[in-house]
Amino acid sequence: EEIKDISLFCDPTANKAAVKLENTEAGIRYDLYVNDNDNAVENLTANNTGDVLTFSPVTESPATVRVIAVEPKAQNCTRQMSKEFNVVELYASVVDNDITCNKEKDGKFIAEVSGGFPSSSFPLYSHLLTNIDTGEEISDSLATGLPAGKYQYKVEDNIKCTRTVDFEITEPKDLQATIIQED
Repeated sequence: EEIKDISLFCDPTANKAAVKLENTEAGIRYDLYVNDNDNAVENLTANNTGDVLTFSPVTESPATVRVIAVEPKAQNCTRQMSKEFNVVELYASVVDNDITCNKEKDGKFIAEVSGGFPSSSFPLYSHLLTNIDTGEEISDSLATGLPAGKYQYKVEDNIKCTRTVDFEITEPKDLQATIIQED
């Protein structure tokens, strides 16, 4: 039997995936297992029906996370319910191209994103590129025609975990011409 009202969310302090149980039953013990470990890494028990229980963030990546609900023995039997999630940490990197000539606006960047919990529909992630110097924002993972400057790229997955990459697009120095007159 599958556990109901269980979900993954992004723990805001650790910025990592964690498991949350809602509408729990009083007296039920919930055990969290990571990968093929036979020992639970954490146990939580609902004191009251309807309690919300939150496990610590999952620090391994990739990981298979399994939650098993164990009902105390009643009439010499134990009922177990479970739910399994695959957890992969969100990664982001940026490939940027610098300006070709001084004062031109031909810089570009491409974000490379993987892992996390992408949406089931397009776009898979939420993207935000900010020019730190001007405050201009672009909601995309690819941008061209960028001026030189400092930028910040932020990506967010479906459970609200984020990754941020700071980078700079540079330009060559202005050409200096010197004229020498010969007599």
